[in-house]
Amino acid sequence: MNNTFKKVITVILLIILGFIALRIVGAVIGALIPLAFLALIGYVVFRLINKGYSKRY
Repeated sequence: MNNTFKKVITVILLIILGFIALRIVGAVIGALIPLAFLALIGYVVFRLINKGYSKRY
């Protein structure tokens, strides 16, 4: 194998691995976004319920 062929193989592998990494990151972000919305809604409800009873710390 000459040097040019190794470079081509390396570039192809980097593209494939980058695509796989982007798919994994996208799946993780897609799973965390609904969880973040639920946490935000829970925090807002908590603040509204405790609005009259809380004191400044």
